[in-house]
Amino acid sequence: MFYQLLFIHLFRPFLKYKSTASPLPSHVSPRKFCTHSATTISKLLRLYRRTYGLRQIVNLAVYIAHTACTIHLLNLPDKNAVRDIVHGLKHLEEIADGWLCARKTLRILSISASKWNIELPEEAARILARTDTRYAAFSPTQQISPRQAPVKTSDYSKPSVPGSNTHGTRDAAAGGHNQVDSATSTSPTSPAETAHPFGSLPSASELNSR
Repeated sequence: MFYQLLFIHLFRPFLKYKSTASPLPSHVSPRKFCTHSATTISKLLRLYRRTYGLRQIVNLAVYIAHTACTIHLLNLPDKNAVRDIVHGLKHLEEIADGWLCARKTLRILSISASKWNIELPEEAARILARTDTRYAAFSPTQQISPRQAPVKTSDYSKPSVPGSNTHGTRDAAAGGHNQVDSATSTSPTSPAETAHPFGSLPSASELNSR
């Protein structure tokens, strides 16, 4: 299926060209290559479903089925496209029980068909109506804002630094923002304040005597 997917990605950008303006040779038909690959993908998915089922299929199959269904939508109301788009939507609906990406794919296909003014087959329209209702919370048009940092509910004082005097104050009238005023002492630091966390280290003369 991945091999057929590459064919679709290779020739799909040329679908927007007319035969007279296409940069491809005149005997090369992008639509023919894309249609053949999408039909082959649908056939392989049907064979896989009959043999293994789709509940535990790898998630890459969702993207492959999505790509094939876009070609089927463009080929409607062709007889083979009608058959393959119905099977493709059924396959994605079954995969959606285990993969969230399949739920979003169904919503994307529904929105694409609406924007492209494509008249769907009756059975395909029922599947998309059912999945739109069931998976409405997974709409791809919903904008997801960046995750906000958690709001601190308590005020923690700034840790003390040797040789400094730190005071933490909160200004409630300023909207709860923390304001820290620090006044650094100019007195020399005592040896006790600079003690090593693992104890006192030996001097150079002590190391040489050892």
